[in-house]
Amino acid sequence: MPALEADIVSILTGASAVTSLVGNNIFPIPGKQGTPKPYLVYQRVSTVPVRGLGGTHNFGAHRIQITCWGRNYKETKDLGRAVRQALDSASDGTVFENEFDLSDESAGLYTVLEFIVQRRLDT
Repeated sequence: MPALEADIVSILTGASAVTSLVGNNIFPIPGKQGTPKPYLVYQRVSTVPVRGLGGTHNFGAHRIQITCWGRNYKETKDLGRAVRQALDSASDGTVFENEFDLSDESAGLYTVLEFIVQRRLDT
């Protein structure tokens, strides 16, 4: 697992508000078939390098998406709130950017959270 994703998982598993809801059910995309809700799925959506007059720096903005799956709307929103609080309190350049709710008749309810993490490109 790349260092950035490992750090995100470490922050989430270290947050009791998150683990009290999902335990260790935090997976990279596409998740784990048959996992009972609630659970989290994460993915790196993009990495944009910082460029300057001297060229590309070894630094970038990494977009991380975390999808919160729950059995109902309240549980899904509670999980999203716990994830946001855990990552907002991290001191690693993680910045909350966006949140939106979606539902799928066959899959259920989920909330998507997006964060931007500023850090070295080699992570």
